[in-house]
Amino acid sequence: MDENSNSTVRFPVSAVVHPHPNRILAELFGDHELEGTVVAETTDGMKPFLLVRVNGLSDAVIVPQNKSSSPPAALTVTASAR
Repeated sequence: MDENSNSTVRFPVSAVVHPHPNRILAELFGDHELEGTVVAETTDGMKPFLLVRVNGLSDAVIVPQNKSSSPPAALTVTASAR
């Protein structure tokens, strides 16, 4: 048996040879929501898209407008005087 079998290791996603890193990220985080600021709106002639700046990403992302939503309003709780 290999000496590394059953040991825990760490490595960057970008170092993975198989499966493709895009597939790994999609499987792990595909349903997670990102939040950002709309910097432009565009269309492909049929569908509207949003250009969105997301903190932590070097490039803005392009998202179909119908796949985006406004984040829920912050809940404000006030204490009542007794």
